[in-house]
Amino acid sequence: MLSAIHRGRYGRQVIETDRHLSRIKDDSLESGKNRANWMEETMAHIVVLGAGLGGTIMAYEMREKLRASDTLTVINQGTTYSFVPSNPWVAVGWRDRDDITVDLSTVFARRKIALRPEGARKVLPKENRVELNDGSFVDYDYLIIATGPDLAFDEVPGLGPDGYTQSVCHIDHAMAARPNFDALVKKPGPVIVGAIQGASCYGPAYEFAFILDTALRRAKVRDQVPMTFVTPEPYVGHLGLDGVGAPSRCSKAPCATVTSSGSPMPR
Repeated sequence: MLSAIHRGRYGRQVIETDRHLSRIKDDSLESGKNRANWMEETMAHIVVLGAGLGGTIMAYEMREKLRASDTLTVINQGTTYSFVPSNPWVAVGWRDRDDITVDLSTVFARRKIALRPEGARKVLPKENRVELNDGSFVDYDYLIIATGPDLAFDEVPGLGPDGYTQSVCHIDHAMAARPNFDALVKKPGPVIVGAIQGASCYGPAYEFAFILDTALRRAKVRDQVPMTFVTPEPYVGHLGLDGVGAPSRCSKAPCATVTSSGSPMPR
């Protein structure tokens, strides 16, 4: 997930004014009324780009930290929030779309967070504004970017839901994968689960392998489904996050595993 904060022109002015304000206060030349006026004049508009897991959490946390005079806007493609970590459950029928989605319009309004569902077309940092897909603009003092991943299925020919593999990266992908799971239960056969080189995190691949294993056991067809886990990791449990899993702590895989060397791992 991509996260960053860009400070705009007003942010610098606040810092400069704050230094000036301290000097005035030290000289006993500032009244309480003047300070209140200064605070009002330096109100900030914070914009969060993206309303996924990271963007929504950031918007909630920023709302708690901002002053009463500050404003907060979230730009997103549409008004729906989807809880991505539950996508694997959707793929095997343990959850439906409505179970893991929320309409942000109501919940944001209760917290005084403005929502722009047009989606962003371009960020213009020199102008401190974001161009939306409908041609309108949103100005900002601070911009928080939480746009999530850019799924690169095109890196491997045939990869992805438009090719020859299933995906749980998006709720629409998980919904499309469910009929294929149902078909597998009706007509069991070999299954390959895994992730490709370049992925930032391999945890979801492991998660789905175990979820699929459990779902097939519940359907009483697990013994008819040979499973292979494919990964470019140097060892099982590396996870891609700079190697958070140590080889000595890795338990035996629930299925045959092929690593980046191309050789099967012992079961």
